Amino acid sequence: MKLNKLLFAILFLQFPAIAYAKDNGTPNIDFSKQVNPALAKEIYQQDQGLFNAFNAKDAEGVLHYFSEDLEFYHDTGGLSHYQQNVVNTGNLLSREDSPTRRLISEDFEVHPIKDFGAIQTGSHQFCHMANGKNDCGTFKFLHIWKKTDQGWKITRVVSYDH
Repeated sequence: MKLNKLLFAILFLQFPAIAYAKDNGTPNIDFSKQVNPALAKEIYQQDQGLFNAFNAKDAEGVLHYFSEDLEFYHDTGGLSHYQQNVVNTGNLLSREDSPTRRLISEDFEVHPIKDFGAIQTGSHQFCHMANGKNDCGTFKFLHIWKKTDQGWKITRVVSYDH
């Protein structure tokens, strides 16, 4: 059974701090096939930092990547903003059965946004233990990343195909 939709409405409202911004091994991504290979690698590193914190249940690390003007669009959960995501992230990551996330590297794409940042699209899998079994679901996402003086920040999230 897939994770329930409410969990994912809450889940992607959670995302790692700079301390976590390291690769989880060698990615299965040919960056040379990306529109801008250097940018794609940089966004990949941000993605890994964000979700290393998520998988470590580090809410502060996750929130480090969110812009205070965040808008999070979830196909079944609706629209939420930064402050709602602060609460939801803390609640989700404090749960004993909080999920872990894995990027589906074959679907990873990055496109530049002139004088702003980047668009990241892809799929990812979230898993958690339910009734003694690993319960996983694969979903699509789009992140709008903004390059700021404080580093890369996610300003928009679209989470869909739940």
